[in-house]
Amino acid sequence: MGALNNLYELIQLEQTAAWIVSLSGLAAGIWIIYSNPAINSDFDKREDLVRINRRSFIKNENEQHPLKKIYDIVINES
Repeated sequence: MGALNNLYELIQLEQTAAWIVSLSGLAAGIWIIYSNPAINSDFDKREDLVRINRRSFIKNENEQHPLKKIYDIVINES
């Protein structure tokens, strides 16, 4: 599959370029995962609460709000 099995034949500049391209792809993937957390919301009418859980690459955030204090909900999808 072209996994650079002839890496020893490349000159130092070509090896450096391969490392930079590989690491930039890895960094871009981590940035996409970090900047787009998964958000779960649970509307519980019995307990009169809204629970919002944001789970991302590094941290998890949990919020609870009473249903009576919520007047408007806006959903942005991208």
